[in-house]
Amino acid sequence: MSFTTLVSHSDLTHPTAVAGNTPGTTTAVKKLLTALRAKIADRSLRSSLATMDDAMLRDIGIADDEIHRIRQQQNFTPRAWC
Repeated sequence: MSFTTLVSHSDLTHPTAVAGNTPGTTTAVKKLLTALRAKIADRSLRSSLATMDDAMLRDIGIADDEIHRIRQQQNFTPRAWC
């Protein structure tokens, strides 16, 4: 079971519900949740790219030798996007 299935959307949007109202803890939880949201968005993007067909991937600048990395949902930046 993944972490994202254990945490509801309300938990991610209300850090004080998890950490209380202490300023230092609230700031730390907000930073943690921001990082978690970024990782979730990144994973979602990689998952979406992996479902695209080869022609669509080539249209957005993915080289033929990079398509297998997209299918494996590896975290990398395609050469054409640098």
